[in-house]
Amino acid sequence: MAVKRWYWWLLGLMMSLMIGGTTQVHAAGAGFTVKAHIPETQIDKTASYFDIKVTPGQPQQLAVDVRNLADEPITLVVSPHDAFTNSNGVIEYSKDKAPLDSTAKVKFSQMMSDKQTVTLGEQEQKTLTFTMTPPTTSFSGTVLGGFYVTPKAKDDEKQESGISIQNNFAMVIGARLREKTDMLLPELKLGAVRAALHNQRTAIKANIRNVAPVLFGKMKVKATATKVNEDKPTYQTTKENLAMAPHSNFDFTIDMKNKAYQAGEYVVKIVATSGKESWTLNKKLTITDDQAKRLNEKASGVAPTDWTWAYITAGVVLLLVAVGLAFYLGRRGGGKK
Repeated sequence: MAVKRWYWWLLGLMMSLMIGGTTQVHAAGAGFTVKAHIPETQIDKTASYFDIKVTPGQPQQLAVDVRNLADEPITLVVSPHDAFTNSNGVIEYSKDKAPLDSTAKVKFSQMMSDKQTVTLGEQEQKTLTFTMTPPTTSFSGTVLGGFYVTPKAKDDEKQESGISIQNNFAMVIGARLREKTDMLLPELKLGAVRAALHNQRTAIKANIRNVAPVLFGKMKVKATATKVNEDKPTYQTTKENLAMAPHSNFDFTIDMKNKAYQAGEYVVKIVATSGKESWTLNKKLTITDDQAKRLNEKASGVAPTDWTWAYITAGVVLLLVAVGLAFYLGRRGGGKK
């Protein structure tokens, strides 16, 4: 199905934001720049990232310029990475082995030659060339990835007082590979749902899967967990402006607001919208007594849901106060005779 006009606009905007935004954010203080050599097979000639039309089994050369802005040598590692969706619903390129969905049969990293390490003198610029070899069989939609560039730490900078030091500066040149220019619509499915702590806080996690070879964003997700045979959701969370890479998934976190886990049967419901597209996904979740007890013990700042012992304790205290008061008044009354 051909995508609507708004979708073309959205895709172009997202790629510009992801590539341009990533570069600007990480460039400050990085001491180097990266730039794509736009090839003849570029679909969008105005883009600063790779938007390549590929032919099955036909290799292409993709080149990037790396430039040292510093007055001392720098060693850079340039790695072809797959795009993935992180736990915040943001598209990333930072992992060497991206956690893609099981439906991803064609990957950017598998189509590219190996990562390269280059040393640049002060103010020096070099061009690195990578070979992109598509599979011999056709693929549909988009394969999304990028060239992730980071400085290689010097041997004397790796350890300091026994603590590992990592350079956080990074830049990305994105790459979108397509055989056809007409796009497909996204398709969401709901994977595993489970009770799991998030930053030591009680939460329910629902794995949202984009099983289509499509990049999309501007997604709003409303997630609820409702006890079976009840109408009002027990827990709910809404987030907006999420994005998903092709054939990716991420754990959407339903925040329980520090409430303790309660054993029982729940229905987890995900309502997601992006543009004119919408999805409603449901899956049952069982939280056992053992799970609830174990997770509540590990959670930080859990508010109690069972006040039985609090009531018993309060009752005992009140009883002791009453007995003590009666004893005191009795002694005073006896002493006046």
